[in-house]
Amino acid sequence: HKEYRRQRQMCIRDRAKVLEYKAEFGEEVKADMRALNVYRPEYEKTIEIYADMLAQYRLAWEEFVASGCRAECKTKAGGVRKTAALTTMEELRRQIGAYADRLCLTPKTKAEKEKTVSKLEEAMGKISKLQNSI
Repeated sequence: HKEYRRQRQMCIRDRAKVLEYKAEFGEEVKADMRALNVYRPEYEKTIEIYADMLAQYRLAWEEFVASGCRAECKTKAGGVRKTAALTTMEELRRQIGAYADRLCLTPKTKAEKEKTVSKLEEAMGKISKLQNSI
């Protein structure tokens, strides 16, 4: 009973931290998107999901550090597996990267959005327009 109560108290405490972190990250993401000129109000739900993942990642990181950066733990069968915090961080890292791309927050997506036409493409386009006008 004592263990159950302790776990429940941790979940309540963690939920409060996640909400705090989520609000913080949500504002940071919107500011970053505005600075990059890619913010749109229709992205709000995606930003909310992204901020939640960042908050969960921070919480998992804090747990990982508090454990002394333990990457492995023993199983009941006597084997070894990755800790829950490390597994969570690995999965979140993958998802965070995908959402950062969707929100145009990575150099790759920013470059794609700002893709410029080369001088050759520009010249070929002008030639094509001239040919079509003749």
